[in-house]
Amino acid sequence: MEVCVLLLVLLSLQFAGSRVEASSYNHSASIKCLANPLVPQYGGGLVVNPQFEKGLEGWNAFGSGKISTRKSALGNPFVVASDRHQIVFRNGYIWKKGLSTHFLISEGKETVVVTLRDSSKPRMVIGSVIAQSGCWSMVKGGITVNVSMTFELYFEVRKRKLRLHVLDKHGEKLQGAKVIIEQKKPHFPIGCAVAATIVNHTDYQSWLTSRGFAATTFDNEMKWYFTERNQGHDEKYNLDWVKALPPRELLNAAIRRIGSVMSRYAGEVIAWDIVNENVHFHFFEDRLGQNASAKFYKIAATLDQQATTFLNEYNTVESPEDMEVIPSKYIQRLEQIRSFPGNENMAEYLEEVMREAYSHPAVQGIILWPGNVPRGCKSECLVEFQGDPPQNCSKMCLTDSNFKNLPTGDLVDKLLKEWNRERLEGNTDDNGVYQHQVFYGHHLVIISDPRYGTEASPYNYSASIKCLAEPPVPLYDGGLLVNPKFDNGLEGWNVYGNGKIATRKSGNGNNYAVAYDRGHAHDTIMQKLNLQDGLYYTFSAWVQISEGKETVSVALKDSTNPRNIIGSVVAQSGCWSMIKGGVVVNASMSAELYFENNNTKPELWVDSVSLQSFTKAQWRDQQTENIEKVRKRKVRLQVSDKQGKKIQGAQITIEEKKPEFQIGCAVAAPIINTTGYQDWFVSKGFSVSVFNNEMKWYYNEKVPGTENYTVPDAMLAFFEKHGVAVRGHCVHWDLERQNMPWTKALPNKELWDALWRRMDSVMKRYAGKVIAWDVVNENVHFHYLEDRLGPNTSAMLYKRAAELDPKATLFLNEFKTLEYPEDMPLIPSRYIEKLDEIRSFPGLENKVIALGLQAHFNSYPNLPYVRACLDVLGETRMPIWLTEFDIGKGPNQAGYLEEVMREVYSHPAVEGIMLWPGNPPKDCKEECIRPNGTCGKMCLTDTDFKNLPTGDVVDRLMKDWNRAILKGNTDENGVYGHQVIYGEHLVTVLDPCTGKNVTSPLNVTRDNSEALDVKIDI
Repeated sequence: MEVCVLLLVLLSLQFAGSRVEASSYNHSASIKCLANPLVPQYGGGLVVNPQFEKGLEGWNAFGSGKISTRKSALGNPFVVASDRHQIVFRNGYIWKKGLSTHFLISEGKETVVVTLRDSSKPRMVIGSVIAQSGCWSMVKGGITVNVSMTFELYFEVRKRKLRLHVLDKHGEKLQGAKVIIEQKKPHFPIGCAVAATIVNHTDYQSWLTSRGFAATTFDNEMKWYFTERNQGHDEKYNLDWVKALPPRELLNAAIRRIGSVMSRYAGEVIAWDIVNENVHFHFFEDRLGQNASAKFYKIAATLDQQATTFLNEYNTVESPEDMEVIPSKYIQRLEQIRSFPGNENMAEYLEEVMREAYSHPAVQGIILWPGNVPRGCKSECLVEFQGDPPQNCSKMCLTDSNFKNLPTGDLVDKLLKEWNRERLEGNTDDNGVYQHQVFYGHHLVIISDPRYGTEASPYNYSASIKCLAEPPVPLYDGGLLVNPKFDNGLEGWNVYGNGKIATRKSGNGNNYAVAYDRGHAHDTIMQKLNLQDGLYYTFSAWVQISEGKETVSVALKDSTNPRNIIGSVVAQSGCWSMIKGGVVVNASMSAELYFENNNTKPELWVDSVSLQSFTKAQWRDQQTENIEKVRKRKVRLQVSDKQGKKIQGAQITIEEKKPEFQIGCAVAAPIINTTGYQDWFVSKGFSVSVFNNEMKWYYNEKVPGTENYTVPDAMLAFFEKHGVAVRGHCVHWDLERQNMPWTKALPNKELWDALWRRMDSVMKRYAGKVIAWDVVNENVHFHYLEDRLGPNTSAMLYKRAAELDPKATLFLNEFKTLEYPEDMPLIPSRYIEKLDEIRSFPGLENKVIALGLQAHFNSYPNLPYVRACLDVLGETRMPIWLTEFDIGKGPNQAGYLEEVMREVYSHPAVEGIMLWPGNPPKDCKEECIRPNGTCGKMCLTDTDFKNLPTGDVVDRLMKDWNRAILKGNTDENGVYGHQVIYGEHLVTVLDPCTGKNVTSPLNVTRDNSEALDVKIDI
């Protein structure tokens, strides 16, 4: 408006770098219209005469208008531009960002813009404001020019000083304690938008979950046009049927839409963009009145009171030239809604913007909006282009179509690691204090006592299955427990329930606790604990009862679970037995650790109790370390030519052919005639298989005297052809309902004859063709045959099996030992009792009887308990296999599968894993693999043999463990050294100078713990 007089005062322009020490960036701003302008920020910075106290010194008219200075009633000088067609500005060179000034106009209310002009660009907008008559409005803006720059980051707005005072359990200040602070949930969320393709794209899922994003948003999938294409704010993005509605029906449809989507997802999302881009556009306002958006926000606030409601606009930050959404106009819209009643340098630029936003105290989160992989980030989309991207291509991709990071993705990973996955490590000082600036948010703090903390004490795999005259010292010196040896009486311990407790001393001077006068199983002894979410706890104790032989358990009680069993043992009088167990808690909590024994008559004695914590990172490190230790051996290849000259730079390839540790997969009869099934199995590299049902008695002899081995014969022939070993499952079954009606109807003598005949039939047929036999399945849980034929029935059948196939390993095969600590019949010591019973039978004293652990997990696997059970069972020195391993359905099925496989593979006592997946195609149809499907508990593929997330896990681990390929070159001494997995390998050596190569078998065995030196002449 040319009739207006423009008044300007207090202009400041700061070079962010010229005065860094004296003037840090000033985050202050004002959205109020003031009677008098404030003093200029930075004292005007680079601008000459910023308050016009020297008249127009340094200032000139810009264009054909007139300028002069005036003075307010309070004596404040300011400049006035009149008779104008252009704005006033000062000549000069502007180097860096940081401009602020105050404007008013002589009448009305108008947008005032500050611009720069140089030789290359006549108009660069660097700030705008809506100014009005009668008061002063602040414009704040800035600019960056194409020169080198430094960042000013003030992380104090994201951090707070944390001071930890560390005491030991006696209240003494602990100097030198190791402190680890791991960020778990940042206060400042950084997230990433996703599209519908993530639902069925496992690589997309893995990429997103591995980044550490704290939030996500959907590109289009919650928008109205996506969820209600048919009836029942940029106008072009509203559905045609919506735009065709009369105003009253449009209002009803819009309100119905809000109610539909927000009621469905209320409590499940953290924020709602209620009316998108309603500063730029006003379709609803044009149709329904100026308060349309405000009404929608009011309705939204009542539907989801916990979620934050957002305005969501573009160009406010990106484009100063866009007058529609300069900050003051954005604030106008905000105030209108809130006043309603009831309410290739891309990576470099990305880093600049993310750091600027993260460092600003007013910003509370960042959601990235990258291209949707794989469609929007194909190779043809990643080339440079001007303007809008090509059709179906995305503007900014973080990865390529194979989810390999681009520079932008590397940048995001770097900043997420810096801001959202912080890990601090340090030690307490002389006063037991550790302090550091820590990001706001949720963290996990781990304190390690330097005398015997987790850093000094890696996991102790030791266990005992012997009953000892005196208990050993507690593992980890008791770990977290107070007075673990009862050397200080009952300090730290209390009665649990209504019994009595005391301490006594053995003849050798050993102190222990006694629980007596017990009326209930849990009337024993307890200690109160504070347990932390995300930690693994391993437990051990030594117990004894005053008479008899009984199961003793240890449990945790908390506010949600009065009895969480974490370990058990069969204890007896006259000696001490070790309980070993563990637990993972899913929330930080106060708990009580107590013992129980169902027989309340004998006294319960307790000593050498220990509870030690580990972080998940420490647990995984222990697994990795153990894999290197127990699954591999150092191999040194020494390569020379025929004259004995050492060859430097020879190319080495070591290809694994037959691993010592067996990983296999169960199959069913359809594999005989389904080529897709066959191809899938062979391509995986499994070294062993087992048949679900096809070797079981009820499959081979449904009618007495009529045997049919056609199917298992064909299956066995297929695996023999492909060099895959087979386990024999199973000869007999001790569960009554798994025996056929005709066998159950037999008198005892004839039943015996039928059992012998069955053994001779199946075992003679396949002797030497299978590597193992489950002789009597599940004969610890069940005892149908013993009830019919006597207590030594299983032992006699194992003895006969050893005679029929002396080279095969004979297995016990049971469930719930690892999966369910509450299942008392199958605690490790009960399983060992059955093993001892069979091996003590005449003729079996020196026979190897392997322990089969079915491992059917239906819920979150308790890894500390799994490891403790394997520790105990490993003391038998018998082979241990997971024989029917699967994981129940759930959102973390693939993750749990990997956790258990890593745990088992890293344990020195285990020799093999048999996966027990659903059998495609029947068990893995679409209706089976749904979360609520009743078939196919754990499928590795769909019905077309395409990998599911579980299949991806198995492939990745198999590649590392069962199909490993090592490549490298010999050094200046002609030597190539590496840790190599135990088993049979093929070594190829190529001399790049002569082109000569040689291939040689390599067998890495356990005959020696020293490095295996192999000489190869080429």
